[in-house]
Amino acid sequence: MRKIKYMLKCLKSLNVKNMFNIINKLSKKTHKSKIILTIDIIYCALKYGAGYYDYQEFEFYNLTNKERKTYLTRVKNNNIIKTYNKKEDFYKLDDKGVFNEIFKDYIKRDFLIISKDNFDDFVKFTDRHKKIIAKIIHAVDVYDALTSRRPYKEPYAPADAFEYLKGGCDILFDRAVVDAMLQTLPAYPPGIDVKLSDGREAIVYAHTSDALRPKVKDKSTGEIIDLSEPGYSDILITESGVMPSDYVGELELINEIKNLKPVKGREKVLIIDDVMVNLLHTKQILESEYNILMAKNGVEAIETIAEHGFPDIMIVDIDMPVMDGYTLIKTLKENGMKETPFIFLTGIADKETVM
Repeated sequence: MRKIKYMLKCLKSLNVKNMFNIINKLSKKTHKSKIILTIDIIYCALKYGAGYYDYQEFEFYNLTNKERKTYLTRVKNNNIIKTYNKKEDFYKLDDKGVFNEIFKDYIKRDFLIISKDNFDDFVKFTDRHKKIIAKIIHAVDVYDALTSRRPYKEPYAPADAFEYLKGGCDILFDRAVVDAMLQTLPAYPPGIDVKLSDGREAIVYAHTSDALRPKVKDKSTGEIIDLSEPGYSDILITESGVMPSDYVGELELINEIKNLKPVKGREKVLIIDDVMVNLLHTKQILESEYNILMAKNGVEAIETIAEHGFPDIMIVDIDMPVMDGYTLIKTLKENGMKETPFIFLTGIADKETVM
């Protein structure tokens, strides 16, 4: 049961792009089918508690099952921690700063947690040591990478970067750090135009404690709407002028790609996800072998199917605005979809959803 709970926790923040990048890399290296590698990775995750990074780093693809059993994987490590420690002591092993403080007499390594010490302490620390190693907060580093231009990618919108960080809380990122970023960094700066999911057009009025839920001013009525308040939880920002100009071009890919001439003989895949980062990453992974169609919610998916016909397979997020994944599949089944397979690709990993 412990193993299942840990696996579900890992699945909740699964980085699909990284996993398929590793599968593509291993396929070229080993000349094995991507399908075979994917099945073997899933098998190793269930059987030995090995994540896809474990699978790559330990070269599980070259090992026999007898050899695989001898490796200390993340799940095995997690089980050892929980078997030999009291629950109230788990935090000592989860937080490196806490661990260093408690066991400093044994580690014998000077360290400084800047968030807990003042500038004078930092100066003294650097005076004591000619060379130091500094670790940037992971979530901040990833946010910077997503929203910055790189030689291999164009920048993502801050709102999409925040959605990615929120999806990785508790496994990839410290939830407290992500929450602090959401309270500090505005995804929608005051003064920009936005369009709301109820059809209204507005201007961002002020930042709130949630970067994704600012105060906005209705253009037609002048009403100030605080989207962070519970009463407005069903209203979303569907369009904004906050994206860099190049990012607007990436958004247009959703429409442009529908008009591209499909490659004859390729199977057609429809990807449906409201988070742009996930949408473009999944497209990037599959586009070399499949004809790709994309949509940002269930309604757009239905419109795409009406225009292009049913795809050979659909990859569907569950939690989406306008129409979620469950409603989409139910609607399609009621209107002629019988044989089209679909895969739910989602960060929701509670027991009820999985079952």
